[in-house]
Amino acid sequence: MFNSLKLKLTFINVGITGLIILFLTSGIYIITRHNLEIQTRQLMLMIASDSETEALYPTEGEERNRLNYFYVVINNSGKFTKISARVPMPPEQIQILADTALNSGKPTGRLWLQDNKSLSFLISPEKNRTEATIVFVSDDYENKVLEELLTALIISSLFGLTLVFLSSLYVAEKALRPIKKSWERQKNFVADASHELRTPLSVIQTNLEVVLDNPHQSVENQEKWLDNIKKETERMADLVNDLLFLARADSQQKILLFKEFDLDSLLVRTLKTFEPLAVNKNITLKSSIYSQVKLWGDESRIQQVVVILLDNAIKYTPQTGEITLELKDAGNSVEITVSDTGQGIDEKHLDKIFERFYRVDDARSKKSGGTGLGLAIAQWIIKEHHGTIKIESLPEKGSRFI
Repeated sequence: MFNSLKLKLTFINVGITGLIILFLTSGIYIITRHNLEIQTRQLMLMIASDSETEALYPTEGEERNRLNYFYVVINNSGKFTKISARVPMPPEQIQILADTALNSGKPTGRLWLQDNKSLSFLISPEKNRTEATIVFVSDDYENKVLEELLTALIISSLFGLTLVFLSSLYVAEKALRPIKKSWERQKNFVADASHELRTPLSVIQTNLEVVLDNPHQSVENQEKWLDNIKKETERMADLVNDLLFLARADSQQKILLFKEFDLDSLLVRTLKTFEPLAVNKNITLKSSIYSQVKLWGDESRIQQVVVILLDNAIKYTPQTGEITLELKDAGNSVEITVSDTGQGIDEKHLDKIFERFYRVDDARSKKSGGTGLGLAIAQWIIKEHHGTIKIESLPEKGSRFI
């Protein structure tokens, strides 16, 4: 699909460029031809004005075919009264050319000879009005210039179109690369989402079948199966919410609402909501929060990032562990750090940790209720605030999200 699209884009670009080149080269050719015709006309006018200085007939032994112009003076009865000293053909042929020029009814024009050559002519009335000077100029020079120009234009156009074709292929490939990557990512995203949704649906269906197979049992006796259904429903609801958030983010919808807020107060409030969870796991929560820090951003989404990081820290930090939330003011920027003394992450996973549905330990993540989307959401929110998020971690030593 992408190869055909790449070729289609390339040929469209080459076609448009070809039309532009055709337009430009045609313009150059037409303008050059027009200028040559003006020069030829000026030359014929100059020859006509200087015709009185020429000899009556050509001299003996003169090489007529090397001449590129000549003229004749003809009276009202059609007789020659004067012929230029250098003529490339016998008088009877000149008579035919003169009669053809006069019969054309035009003061200027072009006559075609038998050898596929042409002559431009100009009829200039004499002052006595009883005679007219007819100047003939060979078009060999003009035709040669136009032929060489046309050849040069065709060669340069073909060379230019070849370069355009090759560069268009390269540009199309480069332009389609992020689209291809996005397409593959979207395919994987849909496949992963389908897989993630299928698991809780299967659990719900299985537990429902157990309940339906025992219709006479009380709710209390079925509590175990109903509790499983409730947990999987809640997990699926969280997953769907995360998927909807990322779908809106990918479609460039306006999700964030920016305003100025107290970042330090937000972090303090968010940390307090995790105190019961920390107490249940006998985890120590610490904080080092710089006071009176203002931030321009989406307050709820920044809180969502902190919740995601603290929630992960709680899940993957063992009992008697320690979690620290820090806020530093760096003048034009702020730095939030969530560190823990948990199990840590191996280095090979660090460059993939923010990918959607990526889990370092799939079984443990599902057991803890994770969807594999939290860090991807956090990264998107931080990037939309023109910030960065990174992780420093060592196995069995803990992790620091900055």
